[in-house]
Amino acid sequence: METDIYTVYVLYSKKSNIFYTGFTSNLIKRFHDHNSFNLTGFTVKHRPWVVFYTEINIYPEKKS
Repeated sequence: METDIYTVYVLYSKKSNIFYTGFTSNLIKRFHDHNSFNLTGFTVKHRPWVVFYTEINIYPEKKS
């Protein structure tokens, strides 16, 4: 049986004193994306980010 594993995460920007919440199946890649200079969007102007909280959620594959 396959499972889907997702991580809910909260990032914190000390520079802007704000939190950002997201979810992903690859936390390490996503964290690097948020701190990357190649990314565009909301999180770019608030870099650097640190991981404040994570929660792993496992969803078993549904049977047809």
